[in-house]
Amino acid sequence: MGGRGSNSGLTGSSGGGGGAINPSLFQMQTQPPQVQPTVQQAQQANAAAFSDTDNSPFHDLYNGRNYYLSQNLTADQINATIQYLRSDTEPGTMYSMSQNMNWKMMQNAARGQPLTTGMNANQMYTFRHMMGAMHNLGYNTNLTRYDHGEFVNDILQKSGMRNADFTRMSTAQLQQALVGKTYGEERLVSTSYNGFRNAPAQTQATFVNRAVRIEYKAKASTQAMMPGNGPGGSVGEIVLAPSGGRQNYKITGVRVDNSVNVRQKGTAHIGSQKQIVLTVEVD
Repeated sequence: MGGRGSNSGLTGSSGGGGGAINPSLFQMQTQPPQVQPTVQQAQQANAAAFSDTDNSPFHDLYNGRNYYLSQNLTADQINATIQYLRSDTEPGTMYSMSQNMNWKMMQNAARGQPLTTGMNANQMYTFRHMMGAMHNLGYNTNLTRYDHGEFVNDILQKSGMRNADFTRMSTAQLQQALVGKTYGEERLVSTSYNGFRNAPAQTQATFVNRAVRIEYKAKASTQAMMPGNGPGGSVGEIVLAPSGGRQNYKITGVRVDNSVNVRQKGTAHIGSQKQIVLTVEVD
């Protein structure tokens, strides 16, 4: 499962936007974007602010604060984003609400069920209003995500490879098997526009030594939103909308970064395995 940081000790919530939250931990509370009274008005304002085309080559997003403040959201969308950023564990689970929600969406997609099947009230509220907050990314942007090895193995298995294990394959074999493949993401995909450069050391350690680094080339038309900072610190997060048959991911490059040793999943141990890097175009 993905995530945005360690347990913060915040109070859990079971309803749409409820629960005791420390406002100082969320940028949404202290520096809100443009607030619009209705979803339609927010969408119209975002369409004007964020174009679906960019004539520039793919590039880094430098002024994240200005981008964040240029967004137009309703009060419900702001509240849902705060719920999404929470890092306290959901009651009865070991994971945050957003982790549980994303995992449920992936499992539902694998079973051919609607993405919201089985969601609790807070998950449903968060999903509905986060989806309403999505808009054109606005720029051809470089983004980064770190994931576990199962991410690559799942793509290999869906391509017809039984008992896939990318660690047993050479770089050339991985390139042959993966380059040109397209896949969907039926979850809210958390990425960073600055590679977690400004994140606290503990937050960085959670991500940057995972087995897989995905370097996205996301087109301006990509549906996304910037949630701001939460308890995990300034991670430069941009959330991409689920594919829904419309947002496609295509692997255009595979390499191994010999300068990065991988942390074994579920441990703090850094082993000798090197990090695999996928270049993925999003449109």
